[in-house]
Amino acid sequence: IAQRTAMDAVAVSSLKHFRVHYDTTGSHAVSMLDEDANNIPDYVESTLVYLEYAWDLEINRLGYPEPVYGRNSVAGDATDVYLKDLNNNTYGQTTPESLIGNSATSFIEIDNDFSEDYFYTKGYDALKVTTAHEFFHVIQFSLYYNLDLIWWMEQSAVWMEERAWSDVNDYLAYLY
Repeated sequence: IAQRTAMDAVAVSSLKHFRVHYDTTGSHAVSMLDEDANNIPDYVESTLVYLEYAWDLEINRLGYPEPVYGRNSVAGDATDVYLKDLNNNTYGQTTPESLIGNSATSFIEIDNDFSEDYFYTKGYDALKVTTAHEFFHVIQFSLYYNLDLIWWMEQSAVWMEERAWSDVNDYLAYLY
């Protein structure tokens, strides 16, 4: 059974598609660096921007359907994302939660800094690809919940990483 982690703080993305939960102290804490002094750590803000970019690409431009949301969603009609020290060479994971017909609601966990030696890609570069990858899993679980297809889900989510970040101009066009 999927277990969500209670965290200290939450920030909502600009278009309200995502809620990012994070800790400000302890083993799961994100860096509290806040260069624009808006009381949201820069790592959290970047996570929100990268997730909204993934939404724009995957939903708006590629035409995948919006995720399904269920009674367990803390965010209502938004995807919950938890920043944690995953501590096991895992960049992120998307956990199915509630079945709705052939679909499943889900939530995302992403590493809180990607700084450990076991990560091949680190920091914000790792955050970029992980947001695209894990959000695609949310879409996949919404389309059809079948863990027998996990091999296909992983391969297509890796493709989505590449699609999302192979052309930095797409990202810059999204921001500006």
